[in-house]
Amino acid sequence: MSYWYKFISLCRAINLQEIFRISTFFCQIIMQITLTCTYVKPM
Repeated sequence: MSYWYKFISLCRAINLQEIFRISTFFCQIIMQITLTCTYVKPM
């Protein structure tokens, strides 16, 4: 029983890290696009 609990908690930790990493990555891309659009528009 405790074995399963450890396994599930481990999976959750990995998933959370993965989700955080991916969301950070997407945020960076969005920021880059926003900056590019902001710089290009006035020209």
